[in-house]
Amino acid sequence: MVFFHKNELKFLWPFYLEAFLGTILFIQIPFAVLYFSSIGFSAAQVGLLMAIVPLAAFISEIPTGAIADLYGRKFSVILGWLLEGTFMLLFFFTRDYYHLIIISALIGISTTLMSGSYEAWVVDLLKAKKHKNLIKNYFSKKPSCYNLAFVFSGIFGAWVVGKFGLAMIWPLSAASAFVTASILLFGEEIYKTQKAHIKKSFINLWNQAKETVSHGYGHHVLYYLMIISFGMSLGFAFQNFITLTPILTDLGFTSNGFGYLWSAMAVVGIFAPLVSHWSGKNNEKNALIIIYSLIALYTVIMQFAWSLTFVLILIIVSSFIWDTNYPFISTYFHRFIPTKMRATMGSIRGMMISLGGIVGLPLAGLLVDLIGPRYTLLVSGLFMLVSAAMFFLIKEK
Repeated sequence: MVFFHKNELKFLWPFYLEAFLGTILFIQIPFAVLYFSSIGFSAAQVGLLMAIVPLAAFISEIPTGAIADLYGRKFSVILGWLLEGTFMLLFFFTRDYYHLIIISALIGISTTLMSGSYEAWVVDLLKAKKHKNLIKNYFSKKPSCYNLAFVFSGIFGAWVVGKFGLAMIWPLSAASAFVTASILLFGEEIYKTQKAHIKKSFINLWNQAKETVSHGYGHHVLYYLMIISFGMSLGFAFQNFITLTPILTDLGFTSNGFGYLWSAMAVVGIFAPLVSHWSGKNNEKNALIIIYSLIALYTVIMQFAWSLTFVLILIIVSSFIWDTNYPFISTYFHRFIPTKMRATMGSIRGMMISLGGIVGLPLAGLLVDLIGPRYTLLVSGLFMLVSAAMFFLIKEK
């Protein structure tokens, strides 16, 4: 069995390399909530701060997309990484909450320079080189590169935090963005820039989205899947480090331990999607009901878990269950979408997921302050139960 196909590394080595090397230095994810809490912010403030990034990205997606049309995908992606690295570094130099809000918004805007342009860059390159067969290979291997790198980044982050303190997560995460931009300079681009009109982009998007939304609203399965996607995203927002950090710190978990936990979660993330290969054909609906029900059960069990070891095991198991969700929901969702609407319908579902995070993150933080992290986690279980129950309303035929 050949892992890399003929000419795959010739064209794609910069993209695989940045996914691994750049990600190793990106250590802020498991430590960000802990850092902001350590400098005096409440959980509600942390939740709002985290929600600003997807909110700014949501608002600025179309205007920044015009940059890729004007100057090329490579320019847009590299500029996005350089800006994100610069803004990430600013976190190290300020503790003023309102300044951090502005910086978070700028990071959100910078991510939109990369979001659609990155994949378009790779796909256009492979098509131009007459290697469309490599597209699927790329999309299947790159997530593995990320998860493998996260295993190392968690361990590295634990060492950095233990030796130099929490504040060091920002310059190193900024360095991750700069390393990524440097590696991508070697990526080949085959793309003819075109004249872009932001106003026209909005009009085209509106017309296409209106047609697609109308189709989705009138489609029995897609209508419920959109609502389920929003509910799932809400539930996930309540189960991230906003709730887990105070639970673990109350049990005596050390700061650098969050890095090791992140590495363990990344390890299960490598293997969890393989579960989809063992399920029966066209059995995604039943699998998703089981997955969401198990996640809801996890939030109940957490109410009675007071051993640090047991809590860590529960978190890793729940992470595994969460990671099994993606191949099932993606396969099920795309089964009902016409080809001409596939991209737009996927974008609209992505917007529903983003909205879930935008609403859920600050709400989760507020509830942590008001009722505590364990009960907040239990609220997420209610969202997951409702999402699971909605599958019973779907009549596929």
